Amino acid sequence: MSIQNCDYSTIVPPTVTNTPGSNFLEWIESQNPGPYTLSQFTISSGCALSGISIVPVAGGSITDFTSSDGSSLINLLTSHTDLNIQVEIPLITTGEHFFRFLIKAEVGAKEGFTEEIFLKVLSCITATVSPPTIEESINMFSAEYPLTFSSQFTSSNQILCPLSSLSLELTALGTQDDLLSTDGITQVSLLTNFTNP
Repeated sequence: MSIQNCDYSTIVPPTVTNTPGSNFLEWIESQNPGPYTLSQFTISSGCALSGISIVPVAGGSITDFTSSDGSSLINLLTSHTDLNIQVEIPLITTGEHFFRFLIKAEVGAKEGFTEEIFLKVLSCITATVSPPTIEESINMFSAEYPLTFSSQFTSSNQILCPLSSLSLELTALGTQDDLLSTDGITQVSLLTNFTNP
């Protein structure tokens, strides 16, 4: 009978990819609603992983993977028994925030680490939306029908933070009746959406 010593196993980490030409991965909140995902560590022997965890990089600290407002940490959503590693990225309260960390795997007393995971998280929280120009008064007897404005709303960062919706809203003191025709049958409605120029 042979006894296998897992302390001599080779732990193979998953590949960490970066944005081409950068030493970090650009993570855009509006385009990445799901978790950051890696493949699972693999073992060269018949041994099994006993645990995975998030740890600081060499010389780093827990603040390197803490949210911009200090309220939450990068968090593992999966365990060592899952096929993939899923990491929850906290929402940030600034335009951009960097996270640095490693994922550590354990097989008995043996440890293995990913390469440094360096995420540049970009948020649309600081983006601004500019409305189209509207004349102070519109003579509905001479206006074209349907009423058309010369431009669309625009985002201050149209590439990272494009418009995602367009809707009618009442003014502060308005009521639903303000959107109705005089006979109360028809209602003002949008004929275009946020994708129209």
